[in-house]
Amino acid sequence: MDESWRAFGMGTEGVFGAAIGVSTSMVFLLVRFSAVLERPGAGLDFIRSSSRIQD
Repeated sequence: MDESWRAFGMGTEGVFGAAIGVSTSMVFLLVRFSAVLERPGAGLDFIRSSSRIQD
């Protein structure tokens, strides 16, 4: 039972395999992009520009 569930649900051909792969890639890229922008202070510029757009 355990092996068949892994093959069906979590493998690369499984139901959740592709979705989990894409979501982990997107989360990794988001964290990486955020860290790159935070170092020179660009994150604060994004917050300021979004505040100006809302007003």
